[in-house]
Amino acid sequence: MQLHAMMDGIASSDAFVALVTEAWLNAPHCQAQLERAVALHKPILLLVEDGVTLPPHIRRAATAVRRFSRSNIDDAVRAIKEFAAGS
Repeated sequence: MQLHAMMDGIASSDAFVALVTEAWLNAPHCQAQLERAVALHKPILLLVEDGVTLPPHIRRAATAVRRFSRSNIDDAVRAIKEFAAGS
């Protein structure tokens, strides 16, 4: 998917959810997506992989932050459902 299409998707979405890994933190297009969600005042759920340190400026952008483990992805799914129910 092209970046422009992803940005349009964020604009038409009710919320922004990201699975934050080290790779996500180092990807400029991921940062751009987060910045777009912030600019559009979208609720933001960051699901942060265990062991990943979330920079303070990214933490401040989030409506909610939850941890997940690749060995138990059910935690991430549960967090998304809870976030959606509260939005």
